[in-house]
Amino acid sequence: MRRTTLSLVIMLIVINSMFYVSASQARVIKTPVSKSISGPFNIEEEDSLNASNVSLVKIFLKNGSIINYTNVDDAIRDFYKAIISNGFSLSDILNISVMRFQDYLAVLQNETYLNQTTYVPAYRLFFSILTNPSTYNYTGTIIPVNGYEFLYNTYGGKLTKCFMYGRLSSLRIIDVYGNEITMGDAKLALISYINATDTTLSSSVLDELNKTVAENSDIKVIVIDIANTLNKSAQYVQIYNKMYFANDFNTSIESNVNGTFSSFGFIATPAYVYIKNDLYVVRKSIGYEKASLMNQYIRVLTKSDNGLFSYIINDVSASNLVEGEKADIYIKVGDGFGNATLSVDYRILDENNNTLDSDTVNKEIQYNEWINFKIDLPNKSRTLILSVSVYSDNLPGSHIVISFKVKEREERTHEERFPWDLVTGIVLLLILIIVIGSYAYRYTVKEKYRKPRKRRRAKR
Repeated sequence: MRRTTLSLVIMLIVINSMFYVSASQARVIKTPVSKSISGPFNIEEEDSLNASNVSLVKIFLKNGSIINYTNVDDAIRDFYKAIISNGFSLSDILNISVMRFQDYLAVLQNETYLNQTTYVPAYRLFFSILTNPSTYNYTGTIIPVNGYEFLYNTYGGKLTKCFMYGRLSSLRIIDVYGNEITMGDAKLALISYINATDTTLSSSVLDELNKTVAENSDIKVIVIDIANTLNKSAQYVQIYNKMYFANDFNTSIESNVNGTFSSFGFIATPAYVYIKNDLYVVRKSIGYEKASLMNQYIRVLTKSDNGLFSYIINDVSASNLVEGEKADIYIKVGDGFGNATLSVDYRILDENNNTLDSDTVNKEIQYNEWINFKIDLPNKSRTLILSVSVYSDNLPGSHIVISFKVKEREERTHEERFPWDLVTGIVLLLILIIVIGSYAYRYTVKEKYRKPRKRRRAKR
């Protein structure tokens, strides 16, 4: 008994020296390295299990240990500290399994579901940011969801980039020429799923991917057709020759299961998955994306593991772009963790590209959010240029430059001259009313005082 206790103590000391784990939310248990983790498995704990301590997340380490968390936020927080400060890396993680949030809620509401609950590899699910955590009695804000819940924001907004997807046990892709696609020297593989029968959307997706390939020489872009219609003579294959093409039935992650589109949990196209060269999944998304956005993710993800926690500038928009007015600026920052600074350098140009005004706006951010502020547009403004950056200590930053056209203010001559047309119309209307009123009055008086005619008596 003492020997067992001593072994557990030594194991805990080793793990805690590797990274910090929240004592209140995480539990470390020893599990044999040979334990199967490739598919769903029932909950196994050394402690008495009940709804109050059931794990939402299981992180399997290569040293044979499992870190359990009751919410995703604490897992990200602890591994953020470990990777940033303590020299921990993704290579120390063997795999991650999670319970879908809907199943987790069922367990919290009724403990009888404990024996029916299973975990799945995290790469099959997605992650959302819960809008109202208190409504669900959940201690965090990030939750695992399926493809439908992710796409339609059932519980809240999307979190596409994080370390929580875990590692693939294998990945096999055969291209349209019959060759197996390998990572080689590429730091990152960007896999895009399309339905090639939808030629309009597919062409738009491929155009943006082609721009992305041109700007990133250390990645591989692999296009997979879920309709399985591509061949080496296909027009797409000939035009976009810097990318790799394959049909979904010639891809696999799990043994005896052809097709990776459904294995990743996707339900619609276009869909994207980013995979590091050691098969660690670092991003999943559904929906059309521009090259400028994909390039931001690629830049931070190819630098280091720290890039998993870097913020991305998801969107920049502006309204009320009229000279002499206050422009409203909206910036969406997401897919990051921790404290960061958003810096916006702006310049306002006239029609000759001379600078009328310039300044810098800084905003402190924490977590994913929309930033809104106003910029005064002087008279004669014609162009507004925004240079947007988001950065934090020890993390790769993101940066984009975008410009907006400023409209010329419309001449308001009707406010400067006397409204003769309006006055004339009113006068004519009054005259008409007076004439009609006078005529009606005379007619009424005439009828009132008209003498009645005497009837003539008929002669007998």
